[in-house]
Amino acid sequence: MKFRLSGPLLTLLMITSAAHAEKLLLEGTLGQSRVVVEVDPTANDEASGRYFYDRYRRDLRLSGPAQSGDQLRLEEGAPWQDGPKASWSLTRGKDGHWSGTWSGAGKTLPLALAPLQLEQSAAADRYRQTLRQDDPYEFRRLQGLTLEQGERQTFMGRELHWWREPVSGMRLFTVAGASEAANAVLRDRLWAEVDAHLSCIGPDGEHSLQVTPQLLTQRVLSVNLFSQYSCSGAAHPDFGSAPLTLDLQTGQELALEDFLWLGHGQPLRPAPEDRYSQALADYREQTLAPWVVRLFTRLYPELMQAPADGDGCDYRSADVWQFAPWYLTPKGLYLGPTFYRAARSCDEPGGTLVPYAEVRKHPGPLVNLLPR
Repeated sequence: MKFRLSGPLLTLLMITSAAHAEKLLLEGTLGQSRVVVEVDPTANDEASGRYFYDRYRRDLRLSGPAQSGDQLRLEEGAPWQDGPKASWSLTRGKDGHWSGTWSGAGKTLPLALAPLQLEQSAAADRYRQTLRQDDPYEFRRLQGLTLEQGERQTFMGRELHWWREPVSGMRLFTVAGASEAANAVLRDRLWAEVDAHLSCIGPDGEHSLQVTPQLLTQRVLSVNLFSQYSCSGAAHPDFGSAPLTLDLQTGQELALEDFLWLGHGQPLRPAPEDRYSQALADYREQTLAPWVVRLFTRLYPELMQAPADGDGCDYRSADVWQFAPWYLTPKGLYLGPTFYRAARSCDEPGGTLVPYAEVRKHPGPLVNLLPR
């Protein structure tokens, strides 16, 4: 089973990392400090990269003009950022190693870098195993980090065991008595949040995560993960929910269509690597979203009124419900709207529940797992 990213977590990782075919992956020293460096010298007609100090694991941006050959001239920070910037000057030797200087804050320090060599890792979690193949820089950043066990909490009659990664401060729980497959998904999600946090925070970024369990039965866990972030170099802050609903027996991440299905035939359930397929997008745009507007107009007429000034939160627009974050609660299925960034404050109106009586009129294959 592959771990799948969605919502603001996926957006956050997309903002803070770039996928290019030709990259330099290096490690070594900046002065006396261990660093890991990733640079694409010709990405989109410019040099683009990042690095982190092994002690802190937080990204610092590198940029410069597009370059080729055995010389690199880079600056720390984004091209549009004002103020003095530290500079890098590197030369590649015949052995493939790079040497040069870092200059900033009135001092100059030596740089000595070599191609990144990944050691064998004892990490058993699937998230980092996948990173080792797909993104060695991110894998190296998480290598050696561990989870600390924290408090225990009773929620809806079951015990949650909280875990914390101390460098990032990110926290999430596992469920006592759940299958190892289910708890492995929760640990994977925690590592993904650690990864997103460290990719974002940099020297002047901010990132926080609020974890709120919503429903916990013998079979199903539904939890909302709400992130607020302003990544280093980003023009604007952002926030949003990326809920997780999980079958505690099988470890399968459950889809909205497992419970609520308005289509014909078997519900659409894309493969993990194709979570937002065109067929699913079409169904949610043409069938689900208009149905939500009609239902909420009946259930929440005040919310669904036209904005008085013509420039407020218009919840009557079907497209804001197309890819609604969702989770299960004791009283109903929560669906939230998603607006464009400038209107993101409209995303959390609160209380937009689909009563389970309405869900059962349009049952998905797992509707019997819902609370009575």
